Amino acid sequence: MNSAMHTLNRQLFSLTACVLLSCGASVYAAPPTPNANSGAAVDSSEYQTVMKMLGSQMRQNYESIHTWQGEIQLHQKTLFPLPADKSVWQETKEAGHFYLDLADNKMSGRLKAVASPRTVLVLTGKEIERSLSKADKQWVTTPEHWLVFAGNERYGFSEELPAVVGLEDRSNRVVFKRERSKADKFLTVFDLRDVFGNGRRFFWETCESWVKVLSPSPADVGRRSSRDNLSIHKKTDGDHVLYTVKTTFPRSGNLLEVTYDSSVGFNVTRWVQSHGKQMLAERTIRYQKRDEIFVPTHHRYCSYVKDGVNAGQIKLLQEVSFTLTQLNQPIDPVNFTVETFGLKYADLMKDTIEDKLYVYDSSKFVPADDFVVDPSKLQGRDAPDPAATP
Repeated sequence: MNSAMHTLNRQLFSLTACVLLSCGASVYAAPPTPNANSGAAVDSSEYQTVMKMLGSQMRQNYESIHTWQGEIQLHQKTLFPLPADKSVWQETKEAGHFYLDLADNKMSGRLKAVASPRTVLVLTGKEIERSLSKADKQWVTTPEHWLVFAGNERYGFSEELPAVVGLEDRSNRVVFKRERSKADKFLTVFDLRDVFGNGRRFFWETCESWVKVLSPSPADVGRRSSRDNLSIHKKTDGDHVLYTVKTTFPRSGNLLEVTYDSSVGFNVTRWVQSHGKQMLAERTIRYQKRDEIFVPTHHRYCSYVKDGVNAGQIKLLQEVSFTLTQLNQPIDPVNFTVETFGLKYADLMKDTIEDKLYVYDSSKFVPADDFVVDPSKLQGRDAPDPAATP
């Protein structure tokens, strides 16, 4: 899949309240069982037609989105399974905005903590003190590169930056620049396009792959074998149709169930991975309709411990809520440049493409070796920015 899709497990969140998050003990509830009432079985002779229809509907909807602007609310709670009396939940809450230009494959956004990160003992629900910083992340991605800016934090980068004459004793804010093709390993900001896929490919690409596998005369035995691992069920209530596509994986014994809902243009509303009666992971997606186009408004991801004494316990619960403000309206190009970060005098940029360090001189970045500090411009530089609140 293209570089727009990143590892799902690091990036799906929300501020939406959830009962499972209300106390430490409740997260140890057994997971729900996979969907047992998925409707009547579809005859295998219709599989290819169904998969072709589903892929076409989803692709057409997605390709109708040219630009997308809005607000994000993010909430993540992660289990660190230490010895029983020391296991903790780590919780973060962030909010911000995003700009997405699908036609030119560009995205930018900002996420700022709306509450201090919390670390809570699982068994007692007691909060413990940890040195956790409040996030303030800004990013821009283009087909060529990505930029990420996180105030005084190194944002996951451990490398030491060369000293700049006159700035040796300052904690400088840093923009990091990398090639887009190398972004996946380091980029940990949220990409809205991930909601339309399973972490490796878009949902409709999976359907299109099945259309090829289900061709009347498969080219090889492997394709014929794959067909035996697929089943489709259909549930109808008046004009409302739900298709549940089930795929078994013989090697692992896992089952994947994906539900496509006609009320939202046959987009995916539920994605479940299980092993026997044990739920491994679940995603649910809600949408809104704008100008005959369906766009996500809420995405929830939950994964469970698979093995051992903690099997069945929630280990990661992440949600993201979107508020759509503009769809298919022009976006100011400055939102996809470094200028959108609200840079200040003497901010740094580490360009790993050129392996160079730059310093912002109030109008542009100049090579660090050519930068001459103006002490008068440093005064008041670190005052809080009233525009920084998302």
